[in-house]
Amino acid sequence: MARLLRYYGKKRGHRRTGSPKLASVGEGGFFAALLLLGCAGLIWLITTFIVPEWRVNQEFVEATCWVLAKRIDEKPGKDGALYGPVLTVRYSVAGKAPVETESHYEVHEAYSSSRDSAKAILDKFEIDVQGRKNRYPCWYDPVNPRLVVLALGYPWWVWPLFTIPGSF
Repeated sequence: MARLLRYYGKKRGHRRTGSPKLASVGEGGFFAALLLLGCAGLIWLITTFIVPEWRVNQEFVEATCWVLAKRIDEKPGKDGALYGPVLTVRYSVAGKAPVETESHYEVHEAYSSSRDSAKAILDKFEIDVQGRKNRYPCWYDPVNPRLVVLALGYPWWVWPLFTIPGSF
């Protein structure tokens, strides 16, 4: 048995010792692990980025909202503070009483290391001040009406990420 499963290759003249079977099993195991890693990464990308964006674009219901307040949310990151735009909005859900909730502008609640990029998003919206009635389109989740976004579309940077698990 020990002669069949040698894991080292010692050269004896024109032939080598060691087990070709064990080498094949090791190589197969290595590539199977890479395949599983790629599949796990692909599943993570789909469930984290594609499915939520698809739901927003296909299942969320369009409404008209009014911005009541806006602020830049700050949270700690590895390399310093991260900033994200947060809007307090009011909108009607299927003719019922208006819902008032906070929105992170998009479904991923993306934060950036640049405070200016969060401020640029907030500058697109004016706070509704007594009678000005600045209306903006928004989309809410019919399953959970408190989840609302003010932006549709698929971010371009998600698609290049698929090359990483695809290479495995």
